[in-house]
Amino acid sequence: MKKILKTALVGLLSFGLLSNCFGKFGVTKAIYSFNGNIQIGTGKVAGFFRSLFMIIPLSIAYYVGGIMDVLIFNLIEFWTDRNPIAMAEYDFDGKLVKEYTENGQTITLTYTEWGKVLRMDAPTAKGVESVYFLKDKPEKAYRLINGKYVEIQQVSGPILPPMSVKHI
Repeated sequence: MKKILKTALVGLLSFGLLSNCFGKFGVTKAIYSFNGNIQIGTGKVAGFFRSLFMIIPLSIAYYVGGIMDVLIFNLIEFWTDRNPIAMAEYDFDGKLVKEYTENGQTITLTYTEWGKVLRMDAPTAKGVESVYFLKDKPEKAYRLINGKYVEIQQVSGPILPPMSVKHI
């Protein structure tokens, strides 16, 4: 009876100590992204083939990738605060910055609060302008004025001109 009680107590304490100790699952996300990009046909045919590939060959890849994520890369990330597979993911403050450059102009996308807020910094005739997008209101764009998000009223056309458009 004491042996069962000790085992149960160790199990419960281990569960509590290891809770919320998980990584970014970079390998699993890469396999999922690969599967999502498979395009054979259109519509339901494409969905059928994606499902078929996920069930037959990719299920083994998901299994192996999941084991690698949990047993290897999660431990590396836990002890070093870096994941060798998911280096482009959010930092520990929930921030991710991506830059895109075309014709010498750079647009910077800054995701904060684990992707809840997106700030897009884009070059305009006046300089660099920032536009904010909120995850819970995806159809609206905002400017940050005095610490508050103010909705941009869009009558027609884009909020910011595309970088490849030349104004006459």
